[in-house]
Amino acid sequence: MSSQYANPTGQEMHDFLSAVGLDRDAPSTYGPTKERTYSRSLNDDTHVVVYTTIRHDGRTRRKGSDAIRAILWSAEFGFIKGTKRVNRTRNWRLNLLKRIEALEDSV
Repeated sequence: MSSQYANPTGQEMHDFLSAVGLDRDAPSTYGPTKERTYSRSLNDDTHVVVYTTIRHDGRTRRKGSDAIRAILWSAEFGFIKGTKRVNRTRNWRLNLLKRIEALEDSV
């Protein structure tokens, strides 16, 4: 069943996002947040940003307390648009990849 809860570790998240070409950001790069963000530049101004649910100290949030999110961010204007959240289920990698690709295709 694909909707079974999964709790990706910081290393699992890092390995996946690095494999699809996103780099870990310094804290607060994309606004104040308690979680790690990863991003990739699509052009001079626009970035795909993933909010991971992994806290800066490496802990993950509790079940049901948050979801993985992917957005487009403009260096000039800030938030452009987001996608449907990615629940932490066994298919989180595939679902997140689809959201990232949708954002890339929209630019």
